[in-house]
Amino acid sequence: MWVISAATTPSISKFSPYKILQVNANSLVLCQVADPNTVSVSIKSNANKLAKNGCRSAYREIRTYTVLMKKHLIFLIIGLAFVGIATTVLLPTDNHAGSSSPQPISNKRPDAQSDKNTAITLMSWNLEWLTLTPFKYAPPRDTADYQALARIFADVSPDVLAFQEVDSLNALYKVVPRTDYQFFLSDRKSKTAERFKDVNQYTGFAVRNGLIVKDIKDLSSVNRNLEGKPSKLRYASYITLQSSPSTQPVHLLSIHLKSGCYKINKTHLSQTKTTNKKATACQIFIHQLSTLAQWIEDHSDQYLIIAGDFNYRLSHENTWLQAQLNRSGQKVRSLTLSTPADCYIKQKRKGKIHYRSYKHLIDHIFISEPLVELHEHTPILAIQYPFPKADVRQYQLTDHCPIISQIQIP
Repeated sequence: MWVISAATTPSISKFSPYKILQVNANSLVLCQVADPNTVSVSIKSNANKLAKNGCRSAYREIRTYTVLMKKHLIFLIIGLAFVGIATTVLLPTDNHAGSSSPQPISNKRPDAQSDKNTAITLMSWNLEWLTLTPFKYAPPRDTADYQALARIFADVSPDVLAFQEVDSLNALYKVVPRTDYQFFLSDRKSKTAERFKDVNQYTGFAVRNGLIVKDIKDLSSVNRNLEGKPSKLRYASYITLQSSPSTQPVHLLSIHLKSGCYKINKTHLSQTKTTNKKATACQIFIHQLSTLAQWIEDHSDQYLIIAGDFNYRLSHENTWLQAQLNRSGQKVRSLTLSTPADCYIKQKRKGKIHYRSYKHLIDHIFISEPLVELHEHTPILAIQYPFPKADVRQYQLTDHCPIISQIQIP
C-alpha cells in the first residue's frame, strides 16, 4: 500500500493550515488538511479525502509512479529470470577452492548509493526588504509580523535557507532562530562602493548547526553593468556544504538576478546600447546568466545547487532560462519546471494596499547532474509554500512565497 506520511524533516508547527508531506522518501508535496493533527494518509482508503484537501497532485503523482514501478518490476523479474537461465547455460563454472562466481559490475558512482546519502530540506525565500531601518521601499513590520514570518520558517524548519533581500543579520534573527543556525551574509556588505548607504538587499544562507559549512568568496561578477564595471547589483552568495568530513562538498549559490525582464524577445538579445528600461534590464540579466553558465561549466563535475530569485518565469513552454544555463550541454536541471504557482500577497503602493495572486514562479532551484544521479529513479520535486489568505491580510509577510525541496547530498 502506498502511503503519504508527514515528513520528519521538515517539521510542521501547530500554527500551519498546511502539511508538508513526504512521498517515497524523497518527494515533497504541500497539502492543505482539514485536521492539523493528521500525520498519515493512505491513498488506497482515503483517495476522496486527498482530493478534498488539495492533494490531487500528490495522488496523481504516486498513482503514476506506482504504475511505472509495477511495470519496471515486471520487466526486472523477466530480465533476471532470463539472465539466470543464460548464466546457467553459457557461463563456465569453476569448482576450485576459493573461487567465486562472476560479480556484476555497477555503472553507478560509488557515492550514489542512497543508503550513504543525506536528505536535506532546502528553502529558498525572498524576504522582501527585510530590514530594521525605516525605508521608503520597505514595508513596515511590527513584532506580530516578524512572529508570523518566524512561524512560516518554523513550519518548514529547513536544513538550509537560501535567502534574498535581507538588509542585516539582526533582522534575519527575528525570523530564523539564532541558536540553531549558522549565518552567512553576502560579501557585498563589506564593499562600500557596491552597496547603498541606507538599506540593501543582500543574499545569503542560514544553515542548520551540525552541517559542515565553508564560506566561499561570493560570485561577485554577476554585479556588473553593461560596461562591465561593478555596480550595486546583488552578489551570488557562495558556500560549500558537507554532511560529514569524509563526504564530497556540495557547492551552493544564493542568487537574486536583475528584475524587470520576465520574458525575453529578440530585441533584448541585441548588445546595442538602448535607453529602453526593460531592454537594458534584459541585457544585464542575460549577462548575469552568462556569468552563471560559466561558473556552472567550471564546476560541471561537482555537486551544485543554485537557488534564489531569478526574476524570470520558467515553464515547459518557456525553457529559455534553463537553456542559457546549459549552453554547453545538460549541466543543471530545474526542480521548479513543473511547480504550480499561486502566491497570494499584499503590496502597498502610493499609500494604498493591494492584494494579488502570482501565477508564475520567478524563484527557482537548479541542481547539477551529479546530484540528480544520487536520487536514482526517485523523482525530485520542488513545491511552493502558499501563504494563508487570512495571514496575508492580517500580517505584513513578503511578496514571495518560499520554494521548498528535499535533496539528497553525499
